[in-house]
Amino acid sequence: MRRLLAVLWLVGLVACGGGGGGGGPAPAPPSAEARLSGLGVSAGVLTPAFDPATVAYGVDVDAATATLAVTPTAMHAGATLTVAGAAAASGAASAPVALAVGDTDVVVEVTAEDGATRRSYTVAVHRPAPPPPAPLPSRMFSPFVDAGLWPILGALSDAVLDAEDVRHVHLGFVVENAWVALEPAWAGVYGVGSTDAVTGDAPFLAGIERVRAHGGDVAVSFGGAAGLELATAFQRAGKSAAELQAAYQAVIDRYALAYVDFDIEGFHVADTASVALRSAAIRGLQDAAAAAGRTLKVSLTLPVMPTGLDANGRAVLASALSAGVVLDAVNVMCMDYGAGTADMGKAAIDAGEALVAQLRVLVPSLDRAAACRLVGLTPMIGINDTAPETFTLEDAAEVLAWADTNEIRMLSMWSFQRDHPGTGLSSTASGLAQDDFAFTRLFAPFAR
Repeated sequence: MRRLLAVLWLVGLVACGGGGGGGGPAPAPPSAEARLSGLGVSAGVLTPAFDPATVAYGVDVDAATATLAVTPTAMHAGATLTVAGAAAASGAASAPVALAVGDTDVVVEVTAEDGATRRSYTVAVHRPAPPPPAPLPSRMFSPFVDAGLWPILGALSDAVLDAEDVRHVHLGFVVENAWVALEPAWAGVYGVGSTDAVTGDAPFLAGIERVRAHGGDVAVSFGGAAGLELATAFQRAGKSAAELQAAYQAVIDRYALAYVDFDIEGFHVADTASVALRSAAIRGLQDAAAAAGRTLKVSLTLPVMPTGLDANGRAVLASALSAGVVLDAVNVMCMDYGAGTADMGKAAIDAGEALVAQLRVLVPSLDRAAACRLVGLTPMIGINDTAPETFTLEDAAEVLAWADTNEIRMLSMWSFQRDHPGTGLSSTASGLAQDDFAFTRLFAPFAR
């Protein structure tokens, strides 16, 4: 009898599902829903109107719109999203996507909760070509803007451009990308052409367009005191002048540039192999522009003493001229002489006069007026890195008078972001008791 009861108990246990308890419904399988329930754009109008079943759309934006954010909303909460290859949150604006002139396809990828089902939505964005850059004046005021400072190109806001009447700037510097060999990047960090939300170049594209929207234009400067200038990087890698030219050309094409500058200083100025490679590449850039019916203006920015360019600086200049480069300006950095110079205004003027004489030796056909039309002066406003050198507003007035009388090509300064009052050496202040943008307001009327 006991055995029969035990058997009956086991039969009942099995019938009830065993000793695990529960007995609820099995969990639902992961969703295969890969549609969007909404899609928005930060500029223009989506055409046709959004429908979850429609996967192709068009958007027209104006020439000044350099970036576009997309706001996708997933139909199912478990789906994941990417916009232009970067992860995006449902119902939130994506990172700005840089827009080329012409057509840019922005792809929104939806991956269902099951990890296998996918659907792509494409937004074809059309951006017309901007109007041609404003003609350069015969005399330029083009202050350097430090592209490595945060917020990126924040100094070039609409309010500042309006108030200070700045129409041309030198943006520096583009060097080798610290993370991707032989690729150009702003300050070695922000990749030219990259759409990455953190290390992409969307803020630079937008800043350049802001200047152009105010009737001006920019020169992009390669090199500077920090990072590895592309010519040096390519020469060390055993690359050709044509390959270096292609890297520079990618930057020119990305920002539709009509003016580029090469700031050659530090050990780069004495590196004869990279100097020769750069000169050949620049000549190639100008030839390519001419073949396309355009003109590419080029300036060289070089270190200087009150006595003029040193032997290395003269060799850089001679290399460019020998390669057939047509120079718009030879811009000298009137700063950090390292000799405790007291009268910085006179030192800058002496450097300008010495450069005029050196140009006439290198190019005997130049008369004084023609040589002056190739001269650019860039003082470091306020406190310089080399104590006790300080370039004051009085020095600036003296330099302006000389530049005006001699009809030189360009006045600049390092840097636009330093044109503010402050104390001590700083990247965002001159260290002087001055009004905001006092140097800019003094130099700006030089342009005409």
